[in-house]
Amino acid sequence: MEYLFYLHLHLYTPNASVLAHVQTLAKQFPTLHISATQEHIDLKAPTKIVAFACRRFAVAQAMLQHLNAPVVLMDADALWRKPWQDSVGSMAQENDVMVCQPPAAPFWEHVAAGFVYLNNTPAAKRYIAQAVAMIEDNLNKGKALWFLDQIALSACHHESIKHKWGTRFASTAPTAAEPVSIASPVTASAKDWAAMTGISSITARTMAP
Repeated sequence: MEYLFYLHLHLYTPNASVLAHVQTLAKQFPTLHISATQEHIDLKAPTKIVAFACRRFAVAQAMLQHLNAPVVLMDADALWRKPWQDSVGSMAQENDVMVCQPPAAPFWEHVAAGFVYLNNTPAAKRYIAQAVAMIEDNLNKGKALWFLDQIALSACHHESIKHKWGTRFASTAPTAAEPVSIASPVTASAKDWAAMTGISSITARTMAP
């Protein structure tokens, strides 16, 4: 079976040179099917880093609504090194949500935000909708806590089990896929996806490759 992958970039307040570079990349690497959206965000706000980290999950929620395909979220400072089908392909097809959980994760953290696979199923859509709602509620109340995304993902994982939503969760060790960090924890705080449509007053524009 042949798998087609589409690379989507969500850009915060990009200047003209960034937009031009994305256009160049799309032409240079047509097999990646590169697309992009942009969102204006106050880069001087003290909470911008939390917004960078969290709003990408709203983009995933929007994409699941508009695309007939699963969505994968990865940290901007990570690489996926193994063939998808050989490493986690079967597990992904059989579950609604899949994460890559490092052995050093604390016992209360059920979902690490560095890699999240969302199947295009009603259960996955419900799960991510709940997580995004929790993230947005806290951001709107000024509770921009670092790791808010992981707190929301783990809390909604707990709620899905408690209330028997029927969400099929799977977790794989980093060695199964060898996602490799290429930046230090200090410089890896900004992430590249954010909200696309329908969240608060956010507006976005789709760029054709």
